[in-house]
Amino acid sequence: DPADILKEKELKDYLMTTPAISPNKKAGAPFNTMDYDKVIAYDFDGGRDDIAVIDEKGKFVPVITKQQFLTRQQADKITAALSSNSTYGDGTAACFEPHLGLVFYKNDTMVNQVNICLGCNYLISTIAIPATTHQVMNKGKEDEYALIGFTAAGKKAIKGLCRELNFYYGE
Repeated sequence: DPADILKEKELKDYLMTTPAISPNKKAGAPFNTMDYDKVIAYDFDGGRDDIAVIDEKGKFVPVITKQQFLTRQQADKITAALSSNSTYGDGTAACFEPHLGLVFYKNDTMVNQVNICLGCNYLISTIAIPATTHQVMNKGKEDEYALIGFTAAGKKAIKGLCRELNFYYGE
């Protein structure tokens, strides 16, 4: 429903008023070296044209329906999951129609975004997450590839956060 779509001004105003948190330097890579002071989760209806919450021009995509800042505890929990080898190692599908975006900000400027699609079982991050490529099929062969899909543990962590936030993947 177009009436549910959040406007650019509303999204920016929310960003400016959310509380700051400090990054967890004990989190796994790359989150342990990122300098951020806010993490906002976005529930959106991604599709062929909208595969990231913030587009290549730095604008919010016009399909965001909910937003919620993460507390330090929530940010620590999801970054621990996203940086863990146990989160990845299964297959993926070819589509990418994400419904969850996590955007990391420093002084209200994006430093990283992670967009997640549980339908096709993987994520796209603007900063590489080393754990995504820890499991490899056909290692050393011409057709070698990483199993970047979420495991049951990875899906559980993502769905758990979405349940807390009352987002699509938590239903």
